[in-house]
Amino acid sequence: MSGLGNGERDNAVAQAKKRLVYEKERRPETVLQEADRLVSTDRNAVYGHPLDDFSKVVGMAKALWGRGPESPEEHALYMVLVKLARLASTPGHRDSIVDAAGYVKAYEMVLEERRRRAGGEA
Repeated sequence: MSGLGNGERDNAVAQAKKRLVYEKERRPETVLQEADRLVSTDRNAVYGHPLDDFSKVVGMAKALWGRGPESPEEHALYMVLVKLARLASTPGHRDSIVDAAGYVKAYEMVLEERRRRAGGEA
């Protein structure tokens, strides 16, 4: 799903915003429900699968600095650390809590997708 055109990306973002409004009006989500929705549907529709998106980040970091995370899995764990560091300064900030959970979910998705692409069970 990577490489969405501008029109497709705009449509995916608009649909994600509509879902967000609908979900908020229906009932509040838990942190884990929100993280799962964002990673599995909204972000996935815009950026593609985390394995592909994080692979781009790894390649770009190495090209820019000559170093960086060694794998998409390392990138996901690094981002969890970023969110935990922010929570150390602002313990009740819901967005950072959701994001930390989202990166853990993305980590799991990367592992599952690697197994799927290798021909194994997810």
